[in-house]
Amino acid sequence: MFKLKLNKSLLLLWLATCGVLIASLALYENTLWNNAIFITFLALLVLTVWQHYTLKPEPEPSPSEPQQPPQPVVAETAHQGNTVILILGPYAAKWFSHPGAADNTRFSSQAIWILIPDPESLQKRLKHIATHHPSAQVSAFFPFLPDVYENTSIIISQLTKWQNSFSTLSLQTPLSCVFAIYIQLSEERLSHNPDNAYWTGNINLANKKEIDITAAFQALSQKLESQDTSSTAFSSQRHAIAHNLFIWLNDSGVTNSLKNLFSHTSLQLTDVILSDNGKGFIKHGAWSVWLEKTLGIFTWFGLIPITTTFPGSD
Repeated sequence: MFKLKLNKSLLLLWLATCGVLIASLALYENTLWNNAIFITFLALLVLTVWQHYTLKPEPEPSPSEPQQPPQPVVAETAHQGNTVILILGPYAAKWFSHPGAADNTRFSSQAIWILIPDPESLQKRLKHIATHHPSAQVSAFFPFLPDVYENTSIIISQLTKWQNSFSTLSLQTPLSCVFAIYIQLSEERLSHNPDNAYWTGNINLANKKEIDITAAFQALSQKLESQDTSSTAFSSQRHAIAHNLFIWLNDSGVTNSLKNLFSHTSLQLTDVILSDNGKGFIKHGAWSVWLEKTLGIFTWFGLIPITTTFPGSD
């Protein structure tokens, strides 16, 4: 495609010249003189148009917004079939439409995700994988949603109940586990997929080193602070709200409950990650109530239930 380069000053000049030409034709009755004026006018017009009205190719359109980076959280594996992630905890069933079904499995580009509702299911699943897929990498995924329950007493009660249930199961080898917090920290939505969340932190399946959850929260807070140096509004929102999230987790006793849970079960905490869902949630619970009372900040209500996503899912 091409476009015409227009000079407004030149246009006004030629309109004035046309007026002079018309006046000359009226004043001079000599046909030869009129023809000479007209030919001179045409020659000047052609020369000027050639110089000032040029055809140029239209430049390539620049993207309307910067390209979004890929999801920062990925399961590090060469092949999906070699990675199995077992979802467990009081909130695990929320990732499945029919949690009571015989087999609850979801797939992403990096892994197979399987719901583990009780200790017996975990033991059977691990035995099946060891027998039929001995080369598979297996890890646990423990999601946490601060706004599901109305107050922190219920949150702690649910965590303790789950801990008591799974503490009876003793595994020969501790199962590495990723703890994932799902929350709204900002209003950012990824342009290429508005339903996906913004992740902070990474799942490294090769990491088998146990970490302390309090230290992990501090490291995650520092990572959010380093992202805030980009001076974007969303990064600043994430950093500010997450800072208060960790204060709430510590002061409410939730952090201690989580520390006891990982100390008294066969789960070995290896990573803590955070999902910032910019669309908000349809329900406000313990976290949002505390945020409103303490800081006067109201989080957005989501219009429809969100589809909880896995790290790195498409």
